[in-house]
Amino acid sequence: MLFLSQREEQPKRAEAPITLHDAKTGISVTLPPGWRAEPGTPDTDAYRNKRPCPDNARETCFDGAVTVFFTTAQNIDEAAGSFRATLEKLAKDNKSSLRLVKQDSSPVGGHPARSLRFAEQSGQQNSHTQVTVIELRAQSKVIRQFAVIHLRTLDSAVPAPVIDQILRSVTVDRPSPSPSPSPSPSASPGSGSPSPRANS
Repeated sequence: MLFLSQREEQPKRAEAPITLHDAKTGISVTLPPGWRAEPGTPDTDAYRNKRPCPDNARETCFDGAVTVFFTTAQNIDEAAGSFRATLEKLAKDNKSSLRLVKQDSSPVGGHPARSLRFAEQSGQQNSHTQVTVIELRAQSKVIRQFAVIHLRTLDSAVPAPVIDQILRSVTVDRPSPSPSPSPSPSASPGSGSPSPRANS
């Protein structure tokens, strides 16, 4: 006689979202489940499905990346324009096409902000890159301090609306005094240096 039994599967535990917090800017960002802060990277960097590239052409591939860092400028439009110029130069250097698809001046975390979203195509890969500049406070009579949230998503894995979901989670506390500016973005989506070094 043959007895068949159904093995009881253990229910999977819900994956908790992670929150990045940058004490120097006061910015906190909550990311959807599946994003990870990787060992050995700043605690203001996180990735979705970071992995070695299969073709070994680049050091790192990922489905999404987010970084929070600090910069200064005379005004918010100058800060946003500087990052736009940096991204356009990177796209040109990487022989990829970059197209501005959305501009937004909605506040983020109750602070004035400028958001620029770009669609990028590199070979067969389509991705979205967004820079959101958030005004924090005056540093002097002519210089103001800003937090920058830099997001990148691979379209085939992370829908672009996830960017809006992440931005809705942003809160802004009082930043620590006199942080030093961080470097600008240094690579396009999926490349070997996947995010700007934050507050290093």
